This record gives sequence, C-alpha cells and structure tokens, in this order.
Amino acid sequence: MNKKHQELRKKFDEQYRAYLEKFGQDSLDRVSLWDPIGYPDEWAEVLPEATEDLRRSIETGIPIEPDPEDAIY
Repeated sequence: MNKKHQELRKKFDEQYRAYLEKFGQDSLDRVSLWDPIGYPDEWAEVLPEATEDLRRSIETGIPIEPDPEDAIY
C-alpha cells in the first residue's frame, strides 16, 4: 500500500469507527460503501467517496440506508 493509499485509508477508518460509535456496532453490516469487485483498482476514487458518505451521515445524524436483506454479495 503506497503512502497516498495509507493516508486515504486512515481517514476512512477514522470515519468508519466514528460511524459505528454513533449508530451502533452492527450498523454497517448490510451497507455497501463500494463495489467489492472494483475496490482494489479504484481505491483513489472509492475511499474518499466512502469517507465522505460516512462523514455526512454522522454530521446529519441520518444513517446510511442498508442493502435489502435478500441482497446477494
């Protein structure tokens, strides 16, 4: 993982932990923050977007809508 990736991942991890603290430890169990197939190749775009989604949700107090229970990953 290069320095830029580490930096983005650290910011994401901070928001991820803050989100779980605010909304509960299982609040992201059925939430897709990015397409798992594309993530390794698209981290420079995906991590900032996911971090912003988490930040905005924390700030507004509105949790991210979970995927349907019958979603197949």
